Amino acid sequence: QKELKFNMDVWNEYVEHCVANGINFIVMDIGEGVQWESHPELVVKGAWSKEFVKSEILRLREKGIEVVPHINFSTTHAMWLGDVYARMVSTPEYYKLTKDLIEEVYEMFLHPSVIHIGMDEAHMLGRGKYFDRYGQKSSNEIIKGHLEKICDIAKPYGYELFVWSDMFFRPCMILYYSMFLFFFVV
Repeated sequence: QKELKFNMDVWNEYVEHCVANGINFIVMDIGEGVQWESHPELVVKGAWSKEFVKSEILRLREKGIEVVPHINFSTTHAMWLGDVYARMVSTPEYYKLTKDLIEEVYEMFLHPSVIHIGMDEAHMLGRGKYFDRYGQKSSNEIIKGHLEKICDIAKPYGYELFVWSDMFFRPCMILYYSMFLFFFVV
């Protein structure tokens, strides 16, 4: 059993730093950090309760900070979903879980207008179990279909969805990563 260690002093210091420097927007990665009522099998010891999350959201809003919940639905960052769900991407069971979590975030974060759904670093799509289940598809087709499914699930809540850009602007990212490597290899 994993256990989260969270330092409230550091968190409060960070919040005050944000306020002092005019930062009004925080993306909070919550995958393993909250107690999911809809899926208690995902709960990790030390995770924040729904009530505590709500109290923090209210506290930060009073300080002028919008908190954007981040749940990474990337196919390669799914280990926080546990052994069962992490291996079920693109299945009806996976999208039922996705719907449950998106719905729960809506309540827990007091109806946020934005949710960040990750979707980064999903390289090598369409291999392994996916290939066995669905046959050959291009990685662009897979990521687009995955994103469309999640958009459909999130639509009733009125969310604006944020995603990391690396899987959607790949030609640009290839240049970026090659420049990055060049600077550190030379």
